[in-house]
Amino acid sequence: MSDPNDNIDGDIEVMVEQIKNPNEWPAWGKKYIYESPDGGKTVYAREFGAGHDTRVKIKPEEVKHD
Repeated sequence: MSDPNDNIDGDIEVMVEQIKNPNEWPAWGKKYIYESPDGGKTVYAREFGAGHDTRVKIKPEEVKHD
């Protein structure tokens, strides 16, 4: 069984790079705040300055059902 924290370092590195170089990440041209209410198992993003109710779950990705 894999450790759920195995990918957390990589996820953090990507987020840091996105914050440091927002213009190099076209989909992330705006500044975002990342929040995790459960220590990293679930991560939400919202645009800087936007209300808490606008956050979007980014980890784990939401499964879309047709």
